Amino acid sequence: MASKENVIPVPEEAVGAPLAAIDETAVSFRGAVYTQTPQFTPDDMLLPKLRLGQGLTPEVMDGNGRAGQWFMTGYDAMTSPTVIPLMVGKKRRRVKQGDQDRTILCSSPDAIHGIGDPGIACAECPFSKWSPNPGGGRNNPPECDLIYSYPCYVVEAGTFAIVEFSRTSEGAAKLLNLLSQSKGLGKFAVRLDAVQQKNDRYQYYQAQPRRVDVDPAEYELAKEFVA
Repeated sequence: MASKENVIPVPEEAVGAPLAAIDETAVSFRGAVYTQTPQFTPDDMLLPKLRLGQGLTPEVMDGNGRAGQWFMTGYDAMTSPTVIPLMVGKKRRRVKQGDQDRTILCSSPDAIHGIGDPGIACAECPFSKWSPNPGGGRNNPPECDLIYSYPCYVVEAGTFAIVEFSRTSEGAAKLLNLLSQSKGLGKFAVRLDAVQQKNDRYQYYQAQPRRVDVDPAEYELAKEFVA
């Protein structure tokens, strides 16, 4: 019979607690354990972004598509993908001006309070506001970008991706926000087209979403990603 000195006490919170579920699909092979029922965390997965290609987008530079198409890691270029927005978020990012590496000076995951330089409330930050142009004419845009971020179900790919709009694509974001408010997230679909624009310095493509109808079954598939 074991003495009291050799007995390991059981924490009170563990008494009556259910045992961890046994993974009956797990097998060990060459020093690794494999399973058909993995328990992934967000850190284990790549969250792909659906991005509008510009002239200097890597895929365009590599010849894997053309400017004005949409790109997503692991998939061929798409001309007009259809997405079902599932959630929406706002964030901010200020990068070093003139820095080719786009060094991030300050950022905010909720567009409420910044982290970095200056790291203050976004509503009070001078970098979040338009500023007068010393040379006259149109005011200078904010140095800190307001980014609208949408986790979406991409119909053509049958998978999940993040779509983000800022600066010249802010109008696209406001349309999605209006539809989100009136229709409800996960209950409408948009086709993402692109239109060519130009200013005094260069040409670029701007996102142009259009409300479209999709098979009701697509909405059911989209709900699985929310879960």
